[in-house]
Amino acid sequence: MKKLPPKLIIFLTIFIDLVGFGMLIPIIPFYAEKLAMDPAAKGELMGMLMGGYSLFQFACAPLWGRLSDRVGRRPVLITSLCGIACAYVLGGLATSFYFLLFTRILAGSFAANIATAQAYIADVTTQEDRAKGMGLVGAAFGLGFAIGPAIGGLLVAFGFTIPFFVMALLSATAAGTAYFFLPESLPPEARGEVQPSRLLNLDKVRMAWNHPPVVLLIFVFFLVTFSFSNLEVSLGYFSQFRLGIGAVDFSYIFAYVGVVGAIVQGGLIGVFVRRFREILTLFVGLLALSLGLFLVTEMHSIPQLLVVLIPVAFGVGLANPTLLGMISRLIPASDQGAIAGMTQSASSMARILGPITGGLLYDHAGQPVPFWFAAVVVLLAFLCVLPVWSQRQHILAVVGKRS
Repeated sequence: MKKLPPKLIIFLTIFIDLVGFGMLIPIIPFYAEKLAMDPAAKGELMGMLMGGYSLFQFACAPLWGRLSDRVGRRPVLITSLCGIACAYVLGGLATSFYFLLFTRILAGSFAANIATAQAYIADVTTQEDRAKGMGLVGAAFGLGFAIGPAIGGLLVAFGFTIPFFVMALLSATAAGTAYFFLPESLPPEARGEVQPSRLLNLDKVRMAWNHPPVVLLIFVFFLVTFSFSNLEVSLGYFSQFRLGIGAVDFSYIFAYVGVVGAIVQGGLIGVFVRRFREILTLFVGLLALSLGLFLVTEMHSIPQLLVVLIPVAFGVGLANPTLLGMISRLIPASDQGAIAGMTQSASSMARILGPITGGLLYDHAGQPVPFWFAAVVVLLAFLCVLPVWSQRQHILAVVGKRS
């Protein structure tokens, strides 16, 4: 049977994951109320509901990554897609808040397959094209976040459960496509020995810790994700106060950010890496993101907000795929899944802590403070990259030996 382009299937896998995540963000609060969520503990319970997904994604990403290093990428991707489909079906059938919480935890556990998808991209790209390949991953993220809320808004008109069942169908279709068309990217001779007792990935934590550039780059990825997820919460509150923007208008603005980011990650990233190399591209992305976060508090109209958000989307679009490409280039093929799992875990933890921090700062320190704090965090990330730059010749030598 003729195979579809593997990168296309991986793109669709990640895209479907993020469409589902983005689709349910504006729907879940209303669905939870329909399921008789306790009004007196609404904030706390919604925090559990939104954080539960990322928390279990954080916990399970290294497990999926390590397992894919042992048995191959393809079976892990197919299994996780089937699991996500089941989680969405159960979500549509939920009859209580706590059962809905269980389905979100289940979905987050299986959504950790993104780490395996990143490892697949690393398997099928050359060293020189690694950042561009990771840009494809970033484009799927951006488009999923941009399109998901819009699709959810259309489907919820037919009932709260319809988006869940539609996403279950899409996930099952992706699993079937991978089963029939996706070739395995990791040959048996490149896999590690099957050692179930080491599935917790602690050996790779020690390996990464003994390799400072990898530790620094994963930490930088955490800081960038933390700052952007901080923005996701704070910007909605701030826009409502400063510009009177409601939920519908804000969803369109966030879709705009997603589209700009997808354009950068899907196309412009390759141009920047070829012209400026990876580390300089990362510097540009971090500085643009920090500047955009600082400028958000100076906007006083929707057009100004749209302009200010360009460096934010541009910076994230450059920084994230470049970081993923640099990390993967420092790791041998047999460890790509494990380190990708660690990276995804760092991202998930950032998505747990970022919104909480942004909300607390907004409520107790002042409206501009979350954006200033996020901008300073990105500048800290910039400083963390400097030691990597100072070791660039050694890093290039290591990469050359592994090419």
